[in-house]
Amino acid sequence: MEEHSIREWIEYHRSIGFEHFFIYGNDDDYRVLAEALAPYITSRVVTFNHCPEVGAQVRMYLHFLRWYGRASEWVCFLDQDEYLRLAGFDNSVAELTRQGGRSFDSIQLNWLSYGTSGHVERPPGSVLRRYTRRARAPDINTKHVTRTSAFLSLPSLPVPFWHALPAPPVRTCSALLEPWSFWDWIAGTPAKQAYLDHVARDGARLIDSACVAHFHLKSEQDFRLRVERGLAGEFANQVMYREIAADPVRRQQFIDQSNAVEDRYLADYWESHIAALMRGNPPW
Repeated sequence: MEEHSIREWIEYHRSIGFEHFFIYGNDDDYRVLAEALAPYITSRVVTFNHCPEVGAQVRMYLHFLRWYGRASEWVCFLDQDEYLRLAGFDNSVAELTRQGGRSFDSIQLNWLSYGTSGHVERPPGSVLRRYTRRARAPDINTKHVTRTSAFLSLPSLPVPFWHALPAPPVRTCSALLEPWSFWDWIAGTPAKQAYLDHVARDGARLIDSACVAHFHLKSEQDFRLRVERGLAGEFANQVMYREIAADPVRRQQFIDQSNAVEDRYLADYWESHIAALMRGNPPW
């Protein structure tokens, strides 16, 4: 189903300054996504690869680093339901890396989970305009915008390197450009509790600065869709969605938490961006 929103995902990230996209398909039939991406492939905005092995997430990331790791100065591993929200950096990834890159090589952005916004089934059309309800606070999990040289300088890449890199040796900061690292939680370092306290204490500031809008639950139907997609390979840890789907009380609690706050920041940004495309046209 993701082929229906892939163009918006690309155009949104182009609008905040991303220049090229290395997209990996993992469906049975590569032609569905390749057809949706065709204009971007032919214009060399997108490099498209197909991985026929279900759930081979780590191998796709490693394939990228092996073949394309030196093609960009900065890189970010994102799923298609994740949108960088850069409110504190003028909606510009260049500004994020300009400021963060002065002292750091990896800028970690916490997940901010968006919920169903009342949709029982996925509606057609824009994700950014149709989903405006989110969780009250950011998640402890992060994705990161990182210099590719930081990946290539490590003797090995510990899993899950797409969520965080070891800090040290990688100079790592939060969206507040302060030296916090999700790796402390992953590795269980003595600073683990301090990191958890930081996210709880500074959650509102992190959201206002920069985060990853995670549209992980686009409808109540999505619990079933996630299970049908399969839990093979690296998706095995998502069995929680099967468990939640089978428990009506737990499912409703999960939905309510994801829909706790109305937030139109991304919707308003996107509507303004689309309106700007029409400026300068002669009056009708």
